[in-house]
Amino acid sequence: MGEKGEEGMGGREGGGGRGSRVPPGSVRGGGGGGNTRCRRVPPVRVPPVRVQAPLPIPVRVRAARGGGERREGRGGGCGGGIRGGGGGGGGGGPGGGGAAAAAEGSAAAAAGWEEGVQAVLSRVRPPVGPLPRPPAGRSSPASARGATVPGGSPRGRARGPTMTRLLRLLLLHLLGPLAPGGQALLQVTISLSKVELSVGESKFFTCTAIGDPDSVEWFNPQGEKITSTQRVVVQKESGRSRLTIYNANVEDAGIYRCQATDAKGQTQEATVVLEIYQKLTFQEVASPQEFKQGEDAEVVCRVSSSPAPAVSWLYQNQEVTALGDNRFAVLANSNLQILNVNKSDEGTYRCEGRVEARGEIDFRDIAVIVNVPPAITMPQKSFNATADREEAMTVSCRASGAPKPEIQWYRNGKLIEENEKYALKGSNTELTVRNIINSDGGLYVCRATNKAGEEERQAFLQVFVQPHIIRLRNETTFENGQATLACEAEGEPLPEITWKRVVDGRTFSEGDKSPDGRIEVRGQPGKSSLHIKDVKLADSGRYDCEAASRIGGHQKSVFLDIEYAPKFVSNQTIYYSWEGNLINISCEVKSNPPASIHWKREKLALPAKNITHLKTYSTGTKLILEVAPTSDSDFGRYNCTATNRIGTRFQEYILALADVPSSPSGLRITELSQTTAKVSFTKPDSHGGVPIHHYQVDVKEVAAETWKVERSQGVQTVVRLSELKPNTTYEIKVSAVNGKGQGGSSKIELFQTLPVREPSPPSIHGQPSSGKTFKLSITKQDDGGAPILEYIVKYRSKDKEDQWLEKKVQGTRDHIILEHLQWTMGYEVQISAANRLGFSEPTLYEFSMPPKPSIIKDTLFNGLGLGAVIGLGVAALLLVLVVTDVSCFFVRQCGLLMCITKTICGKKSGSSGKSKELEEGKAAYLKDGSKEPIVEMRTEDERITNHEDGSPVNEPNETTPLTEPEKLPLKEENGKEALNPETIEIKVSNDIIQSKEGDSKA
Repeated sequence: MGEKGEEGMGGREGGGGRGSRVPPGSVRGGGGGGNTRCRRVPPVRVPPVRVQAPLPIPVRVRAARGGGERREGRGGGCGGGIRGGGGGGGGGGPGGGGAAAAAEGSAAAAAGWEEGVQAVLSRVRPPVGPLPRPPAGRSSPASARGATVPGGSPRGRARGPTMTRLLRLLLLHLLGPLAPGGQALLQVTISLSKVELSVGESKFFTCTAIGDPDSVEWFNPQGEKITSTQRVVVQKESGRSRLTIYNANVEDAGIYRCQATDAKGQTQEATVVLEIYQKLTFQEVASPQEFKQGEDAEVVCRVSSSPAPAVSWLYQNQEVTALGDNRFAVLANSNLQILNVNKSDEGTYRCEGRVEARGEIDFRDIAVIVNVPPAITMPQKSFNATADREEAMTVSCRASGAPKPEIQWYRNGKLIEENEKYALKGSNTELTVRNIINSDGGLYVCRATNKAGEEERQAFLQVFVQPHIIRLRNETTFENGQATLACEAEGEPLPEITWKRVVDGRTFSEGDKSPDGRIEVRGQPGKSSLHIKDVKLADSGRYDCEAASRIGGHQKSVFLDIEYAPKFVSNQTIYYSWEGNLINISCEVKSNPPASIHWKREKLALPAKNITHLKTYSTGTKLILEVAPTSDSDFGRYNCTATNRIGTRFQEYILALADVPSSPSGLRITELSQTTAKVSFTKPDSHGGVPIHHYQVDVKEVAAETWKVERSQGVQTVVRLSELKPNTTYEIKVSAVNGKGQGGSSKIELFQTLPVREPSPPSIHGQPSSGKTFKLSITKQDDGGAPILEYIVKYRSKDKEDQWLEKKVQGTRDHIILEHLQWTMGYEVQISAANRLGFSEPTLYEFSMPPKPSIIKDTLFNGLGLGAVIGLGVAALLLVLVVTDVSCFFVRQCGLLMCITKTICGKKSGSSGKSKELEEGKAAYLKDGSKEPIVEMRTEDERITNHEDGSPVNEPNETTPLTEPEKLPLKEENGKEALNPETIEIKVSNDIIQSKEGDSKA
């Protein structure tokens, strides 16, 4: 490096220094030496700026760097004398870089000349600013550049201003303030000519103008007029202007001009050079910095300084370039690149900046976070439910990722929030849809979101909906027209629709047609139309639309209304009556819409005011004309007219004069017995215009004079005659009767009843009765003309060769009871009927008795529950205890009862009482010398049904010994079975069956 010049002391000549030698290939060439008494001007790190002045001199502010050769370079000097040293750049030669060194030396030389001149001027008069510079074109920056010598070796040479030119400038500067005629010109000075600032510092500059300036303005390095801002402020006073720069930054470096202008428009200016250097500054260093897993991450660390810093990256106190992972790289912009970053790359990275020239170092720790996109797990993606059954569906959605994803649910693009319909649990990992209805079906989207991205999964809810008919309306059409009944139903799945015509129950499905082709069904699931063409009145009425699916069904009814002109219902148009007989002529009309009905006769509306025997009555769809004929003129034609908006119809009715019926014919006897006869005949040819009410049959004995009258039931042509005498001849005739009267009689016929004989065999049927009995019912039969006196019944068992048992029953009885039969035994019966002439042929009948029933099951415990049976057992046990205690009291004078007796009555009274009771008891047990006990029984008519054989036996009605005498004769039952004297049982008041041996059983 060149020797550092000392600050000049103001000598008239400045000494030039000698540049130092530098090795070949050095980055910076040796600077020319200046006056040893002047100071070295540091280079200004700003771009070259051309400053306009009365004599502008091009100045390159920033010195270039170049390599020097082994020769000494002659450097620029600094102002001390008029001849300040202007050094050339490093010489060209084998070292290379002469052009850059020459440029730097030229700039330094120019600065040295300018400072030297300013020093001289400062002794003559106050500082007036920098020297005027030659106009553009006279000197160019090229003069400061090194030229290239032949042979390719660069050779630095300085082309600064010559001595002659500088002297000329100095004289112009000294004489400048004097204008022609001796008038003073403008003079502008700035308090400082050169300032160094670091980024962020503040500074102000004062510009003073002499010579009555009209205005003083500041211009920035870009030549733009400076106006006050928040950071750059211009303050003006009389003849002075102050420029203040707050928080300076690199962009503020350069040459600032203060320009004064007088009233004649003449200007003078002064300049100040502002140099900015920057400390290590970290910009846009955010921490943490987040990246998405799998992408190429670029960790940003903006470091700036002047000169530019060297940036390195460390991870866990080790440079990333030494990690051996080619995914890590430091980019040209000093940022750290991590290819295909993953979660394991997460951590703290250090961005470190160094400025070697100043030994400055600083760093920032940056946290790198790797975010992992969400990954959703949905165990079930499809759900089924049935609407309107208060069902619920819960779908689970879990997500992993970094940071922890936030889960949200969407339906139809809208966010689902918790309410009565939806429930969210577990940080929204579970969604429950409550009270599912049809509209709840569809897609439910689970969306997991974090900084790394988002992921979606869909769950589908299939809602099955019971069919519901939503469109069905009544239809109206005209007779012979067309009609369409439409039915639409909703449901999931869509239901199939069928039609039913209620009037006849006929059903129609998709594609069906009626046999005549008039009715056809068309449609599709959920929709159906019933088409009817050539509509008939029979098509009107109710039709049921039924929508059915595998979920259920729904039915609604629709009505087809057919409008038509009036129709007369009754086919009767001829009515019969006679004078004085009131008759109603009915005109019944069917129409839609309802019709108005009127009666007319010969264009005269009825009833007329002057006619009293004609009246009309309305009953619904009927208009009745009431006629009470008074003369022949009332008989004839009457007209009924019916009108509605569809049309008008009329019908003619005839009222004719009635007559009695003609005579019946074909009289004959179809059935005959001893006391009855059945008569049949044929209707008369004419009923006389009036319906026949009944037929009258007249009958009498041939010898009798009075006829006996029998009436038919209604208009039946068969009449049964009864209470006739046997073997008797009768006369008979028949006539018809209508409203007007009785017609003529038929021809008289004769018939004779049958003589008396034996009765016919009786007809019987039977059924088991209670116990060992059987009931035979007798159906009334032909008695042969004489009353039945009695029935003779013979019966015996079929399994044994037994004798016939005979029983007679009065003839007025309608049933016979056979008693003392045996269980499971088969029997045959012969029954004959007898009247006064003899016996009928016997009727044979066979039957079998049922098996013996279970007595206990059928009588005692039948229908009793377990609790009742237990209760009966407890009661029986208590009864046994009471009986035992009483026995102990009488026999052994002990027991609970004995204790109570002794306590109350005393021992003595108890003993006497006992003796008395024993005597009375002994007397009660003995009767007529018998040693057996007796029991007093009351008379009962009820049968005993708990005997072993089940046969009914009447209770005794007298005092009976419990044990019969040994020689008691045996009683026969049905001639076959005798009672065993050892097992005779009787019914006592406590329903206990006792035997001879004294045993008892319940």
